[in-house]
Amino acid sequence: MKVTLSLVIMAAVFTSAISAGEARLTVGQALDEAFAYDLEYRAAQKEAGISEAQARQASGDLWPSLTLESSLFLTDDKEEYSLTLPLSPGEVVIAPEMDRIQKNSITLVQPLFYGGSLINKKALYKTGAEAAARRLEGSAQDLILKVQELYWTVVKLDNGEQVLEKTRELVLSHQRDVETFYAEGLATRVDLLRVKERLSRIDLEIIENRNRREKEAMQLKDILGLRGEDDFVPVSQIEGITGGLPDENRCVETALNGNDRLMEARLSVEAARYKEKITRGDFSPKAALVAVYHYDRPNTSLQPLQDTYQESWEVGISLSFDLFSGGKKFARAAEAALFADRSRLLYEKARQSLDSTVRVLYRDYQAQGQTLDAAMRNADEAQESFRMTRALYQEGMAVNSDVLDAETAYTEARMRVLNAEVDRELARLRVLNVMGVLEK
Repeated sequence: MKVTLSLVIMAAVFTSAISAGEARLTVGQALDEAFAYDLEYRAAQKEAGISEAQARQASGDLWPSLTLESSLFLTDDKEEYSLTLPLSPGEVVIAPEMDRIQKNSITLVQPLFYGGSLINKKALYKTGAEAAARRLEGSAQDLILKVQELYWTVVKLDNGEQVLEKTRELVLSHQRDVETFYAEGLATRVDLLRVKERLSRIDLEIIENRNRREKEAMQLKDILGLRGEDDFVPVSQIEGITGGLPDENRCVETALNGNDRLMEARLSVEAARYKEKITRGDFSPKAALVAVYHYDRPNTSLQPLQDTYQESWEVGISLSFDLFSGGKKFARAAEAALFADRSRLLYEKARQSLDSTVRVLYRDYQAQGQTLDAAMRNADEAQESFRMTRALYQEGMAVNSDVLDAETAYTEARMRVLNAEVDRELARLRVLNVMGVLEK
């Protein structure tokens, strides 16, 4: 019975180990997984592919089109129809006896002049493809930033839990001292209750920290395509990844030349200009070369008709010009002109907004750097204060509340250092993102 119970327990443990895995990933591996799985980014890739296909279609309008047509008609039996004409040696066949009609043709159409509409249409869709590529690159950088933010937030919360656990050990050690002093009559019951109250608060902070960590990890796992029951474990540490930035003006200049959203807005201005040119082409005549080769039975181009396959061809110029369309062409031209003006205004607005955004984010980066320096100094001072206060308490020269206050200050100082390290790196990544140079 004991053996059977042991086997059941071992099987349960083995099954749980398989079902609840552990995903240990560096930040680089997390980014690779995100690019391979994230559905929004994959949809953006498809959108870029669609724009490329549309550009190829527009380019194909400039090339000649070649069309093959074939049709077969079965009819009731037709009797031969002929006439005798004066001065004719014999009867002339008007319609031969037949029971089927077949038409075969090859048609070639080569556009010659469309008022620039086809050329501008090609340029329009090519610009659209470039804009889609820029949009895809912008989506990639947004995905990088999102993964980085979630990844380092999980790291920050993990580090915070470690600090809280170590703090709990310190308070437990202090509780043992208080219990010893209480047993010797050197501490009151109030001192003991205050220590226990501090332990309870630490436990609540640990629970809150774990809950927030689980929420952040779930968002990241959704992006990475990991199973919900898998535990995400970050491997990278912030100390080995943080970097710097060039000066503020250089960051602004780089953003104005490399930000994908701004480049997309600039391409929208070009696209609007091409649309305006296309509408102007509506006021021009259109000419095309048309050539057709027939191989029919019977061939109506040849007389008299014969119940045999006969070939013929024709070639010429097709010319068309819209004389009146109810003012629609003028309305389209006015709409295109307004659209072009609107695109230019939005582009200028985007430039101004980007300039301000870079400067604001750069100041956040500088502030986070100053915060980190101050937090590190404060942590060193709080650590020394806690060490000295606890030593004085053990010698009877400090009260219990002094130790708890010093411990609280030390815990908060260490948490501030961990948070400031991550916040500074995230501030740097946000600046790189708006600069358009954020990479995996």
